[in-house]
Amino acid sequence: MNQGQDKFSISLVSAGFGGSLVSTHVDDVIFPTEGSSYSLYLEEGNLLPYLFSKAFTGEYLSLLFLKTQATASYYFPLNSVNDFVFAMKYSGGYLPTLSGDKTTVPYIKEFFVGGSNSVRGWPSRAFPPQKVSAEILGENNLPGGRIVVEGSFEIRKRFGDLLGAAAFVDWGNTWKEISNMKISEVAVAAGFGFRFYTQIAAFRLDFGFKIYDPYDRTPIPQRRFFDLMQFHFGIGEAF
Repeated sequence: MNQGQDKFSISLVSAGFGGSLVSTHVDDVIFPTEGSSYSLYLEEGNLLPYLFSKAFTGEYLSLLFLKTQATASYYFPLNSVNDFVFAMKYSGGYLPTLSGDKTTVPYIKEFFVGGSNSVRGWPSRAFPPQKVSAEILGENNLPGGRIVVEGSFEIRKRFGDLLGAAAFVDWGNTWKEISNMKISEVAVAAGFGFRFYTQIAAFRLDFGFKIYDPYDRTPIPQRRFFDLMQFHFGIGEAF
């Protein structure tokens, strides 16, 4: 997106509302060992200007969009004392344009993948990769995506009241259109981490490694170690 497009797209969004619906059924919010959690995020862009224009002028020529993202997390105890847990998360989002030019959706409203609560082998907002040319990605208006799919599998072990560790596999990516989605472009990371538990939250340090990079097919043995690894510090479990 060039500078002119960026300014133009941001100016199109003059009003918007968003919020989350959350349903949590777990036994412990700091270290969940059993149960499930669901969330649905909804955000509209320019609905009020749209309704106002339709009521008084009969037409609307600007941008109108709806952003949605649903996430489900599940937890399963692996022993009787509930300090060994298998957890998994699935998340998907869609940002359709209901009116106007979809290429003018502000990038701050689009989806990105990567970071401490996403695919942990990459830094925050790593996908779609801005260094990959538009010709390779089949896109012409980077930087964000309007479709996102991602998930995680994690094994967690707690050692007493204060310490813990985890091993994980993350996957996901984001695309502009549903027709662009390819299984071969789903990035995969794996890694491990350490936890320090307090009465209010868990503090974690995760080390993620790129297992499958859809935009760099260089064999892993031929890549430098610090090109493959990404570490993250976070508050609370990843999901």
